[in-house]
Amino acid sequence: MSLLYLLLIPLIAGLDRFRGDVWPEGWGGIKKLLLGMAMVLAMGLTSSVWVFLIGSVLCAASFASGWGTPLGAALGKHNFMVDYEKYWQGNWFGGLLRQNALAAMVARGVWGSLFLLPLIFWNTWIVLMVPLLAISYSVPTLLTSEWDVYELYRGGFIGVSCLIINCIS
Repeated sequence: MSLLYLLLIPLIAGLDRFRGDVWPEGWGGIKKLLLGMAMVLAMGLTSSVWVFLIGSVLCAASFASGWGTPLGAALGKHNFMVDYEKYWQGNWFGGLLRQNALAAMVARGVWGSLFLLPLIFWNTWIVLMVPLLAISYSVPTLLTSEWDVYELYRGGFIGVSCLIINCIS
């Protein structure tokens, strides 16, 4: 693996922050796809154009909206309230995801990693993205209380996670 791959870490961090921003309007899917492409490059899934494209789409799909309530709570912006409850929080794990913002962010990382599991066909180490993304989504909430800084940290963690997959492959 070339040292140039290390440049993908700040690129992924920047793209994650760019993806989280509302500007430019209507570019959500394109921003996610660009981030997905950078992740696939960092994981080294470039054996064919099809692998690259499929991986990019799967990575883009792993970034979904609807997780702002637990993230806002984890960053200390508000407490969990019934009014803010998301459909997925329900009574899972005895209501843990409704009561504990950090646990909800771990679940967010695991949920996102499930979209990547079909890539196991090309690289069996992709299974490690389950715990790596759980860490990538949860740990940055302990490092900052600012949303935009969180997105940069999360992107950096995701970039490192992708390079780990590349290195052990």
